[in-house]
Amino acid sequence: MKIIDQYSTRKFDGKSFGYYGGSFTKEVAERVKRKIMSTGGMVRITKAKENHPIEKRKVTFYRIWMR
Repeated sequence: MKIIDQYSTRKFDGKSFGYYGGSFTKEVAERVKRKIMSTGGMVRITKAKENHPIEKRKVTFYRIWMR
């Protein structure tokens, strides 16, 4: 499995987006998305099941990608 860090990039619609950060809640991810888009940036949010950093369970994690 590929580790995603601050240098990671991903293509959406043929354009490259850099990894910005992540959140465990959709509300925070949407708030960050609005903030970035207000400055003219493009944002995509992906959703994935991740292992919790401390507890032994899977949690939904939202990754924020910006351009």
